[in-house]
Amino acid sequence: TRLIGYLSNTADQVLLYREPPDWASVCAEIYSDASLVAPRSQTGTALAVMSGSQTCALLAWTSTRQGLTADSTAASEMIAAHSGIREHLQLALALRLGNPRVRIDNSSVVSISGTGHSKKLSWMEAKPIALRLGVLYDLRQWGLVDVEHVGTNEQLGDIGTKALDRVKLQEQCDLLGLFKPAEFSPGLPPGLSKRIIRPKAGSARCRRAAVARSHGSSRGLGPGGGNSSESGEAMSWGASVETHPIDPEWSKYRKPESPWARERVGAPPNYHIMRCTHVTATTAPPTSATTATSNAAPTTTAETATTTVPPTTTVPPTTTSPPTTTVPPTTTTSAPVRLAWPSDVGTSRFGVLGRSFAIPGGWIRPHPGVFLWSDIERSRGTYDWMMVDWNVMAWQTDRLAVLATVWPFNSWDQKSCHGDEPKIHPVLRELPRRLFAPCDAAAYRDWLTALVERYDGDGVDDMPGLAYPIRHWEIANEPAMQGGHGYFFQGTSADYLDLLATSASTIRTADPEALVLTGGQAGMQPEFTDFWRPVLLEAGGSFDIGNIHSIGSDSSFFSAPYREFLDSYGHADIPFWVTEALLPTRPEFFGQRAPTGDQLARDTFTGFASALADGADRIFNVGPHDPTGGPGPESDAAFELLARSIGGFSSALRLSPSSTRFNLGDGTVVYVIWNGSGLPADVTGEVMTTGYDGATATADASTFRADVPTLVSVSP
Repeated sequence: TRLIGYLSNTADQVLLYREPPDWASVCAEIYSDASLVAPRSQTGTALAVMSGSQTCALLAWTSTRQGLTADSTAASEMIAAHSGIREHLQLALALRLGNPRVRIDNSSVVSISGTGHSKKLSWMEAKPIALRLGVLYDLRQWGLVDVEHVGTNEQLGDIGTKALDRVKLQEQCDLLGLFKPAEFSPGLPPGLSKRIIRPKAGSARCRRAAVARSHGSSRGLGPGGGNSSESGEAMSWGASVETHPIDPEWSKYRKPESPWARERVGAPPNYHIMRCTHVTATTAPPTSATTATSNAAPTTTAETATTTVPPTTTVPPTTTSPPTTTVPPTTTTSAPVRLAWPSDVGTSRFGVLGRSFAIPGGWIRPHPGVFLWSDIERSRGTYDWMMVDWNVMAWQTDRLAVLATVWPFNSWDQKSCHGDEPKIHPVLRELPRRLFAPCDAAAYRDWLTALVERYDGDGVDDMPGLAYPIRHWEIANEPAMQGGHGYFFQGTSADYLDLLATSASTIRTADPEALVLTGGQAGMQPEFTDFWRPVLLEAGGSFDIGNIHSIGSDSSFFSAPYREFLDSYGHADIPFWVTEALLPTRPEFFGQRAPTGDQLARDTFTGFASALADGADRIFNVGPHDPTGGPGPESDAAFELLARSIGGFSSALRLSPSSTRFNLGDGTVVYVIWNGSGLPADVTGEVMTTGYDGATATADASTFRADVPTLVSVSP
């Protein structure tokens, strides 16, 4: 009886999918909550797309009895957190909205998830609990999830843990986006439509409804998602759709006692409100639902047409075909408008490995990013740009320059000629289990052409809303990394050389202004130089920028030796970028202590300045993106200070092993000096100094010596 009552009272409820107020802040969040009761506690979990505190889309939820007996609130919350991760993490990662956030309203669980143990909580000794904590701890340490505390009133999983009073229940429904469209009256703002979705007869359930953004596609939330309200097509699962208007002034038609009085009045113009209703009388498809009496409609329509459109009014000679307005040559022959590269984008020499960077003019290198052949063309000949467009829009809103890594691997392609090869373990979980050069070169070229065309800004087949072009394309990543820590590529130097040449030719054909980078060379160790030597010998004309990585291997990120390496194989005129720069964080020699956070901040200052002075044209900090957490906050702060101070330099010069000079566009000269070095003799008078830790002072140029890494600015 209670179940029937619930179904009766909630049959017309719908879920509202809202457009994020800030697309750049959109992320996937997993909520978990528990109610400690005997004999087994109750778990409630939810997965939602959030923008700040705004629930944009509730995607999945559970309410289950826990399989273990918990003897404390923290124990039950840990079990619930593990359940939430098992249920929702795969989908949260598939959304590619950055690291999913696990939101827990128990401070103890949040705290111990970062340490992996607790001496104060004895229940941690229990193996089942310890294993669950270990999973959460490992995911957090690997950088796959972020664990955060959430207040009880913002806990989306609370509704799945216990019965709530009427007020609390309505607050939870508002938080989740659950409401009754019956509270609203017909009348439609442009782009809004109420859709009544009727499942096929015999369907086991009425599909839950949602509100999706309208872009004429059936892919879901985000750019390219939703279903066009004008099309009226049947959904893929066989539902028919009827469109009815909704009044733009929603608040007029709310019931006085409506709990939605707290909801914001009005709604974005491109949303659909969809509601499930039950159909019991027909098994025919939507188009055949008309009755026999409606078959006479054509004759009625024809009679109406002849009476409402008399010949005398249908062809007025002076108004129907005015020659000057019917064929305006200026509009039908206008050429596509090419987008220019903005003057405020990509001006900095600094970037980060990741999806966001707060430095004006800064660069990002999303890793692995969204330019994966395996994700965009999951089935041959069908391209899904939804997530790529969504991310590009967010990056361009932040005015970020993007180094796009092209991942030329696709499972269905690999299977066609390497299906008998054993599967390997790629370094990144997003990659297929086979990573050979493309089997179907034509299919790869078609995809790569479509990719570059969509984001080149030439006005032809561009992404809707593209603000400026993407011009920098990196072909795969660390192809010499084959084994050990995992694979990024399977093949010889010759295989990669052919892939590089094919990719460069395809990209330049689609966008003559594009620049091609080699996949990052993983270091200057012999196993990597041996792989790249044959490539560089034959790759003349196949790349525009060299690419070196240093992950904890060299204090100045192999900048000077890589410059010599390029020069020795005929590429002296080719610039190079350090697209992965991570400071060494381990002791240099056995028995030494690991460097402190303060020492790593000093090394950040000197290492990045040295790399740029030794010839690196751009440098991307790995920092906190490293699975170990990176060098730490002191290093991150020092990197940001350096980027803000010299990011826009026009030229750089190494003066000595412990001094460098950077010339800025406005004529200012900035020296980065350390280890007791002083300023050149031609610098005189009082100068402004800034230490690696941000401390500022003034000094006499002739006597100043830098005991710690220091910036010295000299005005023109």
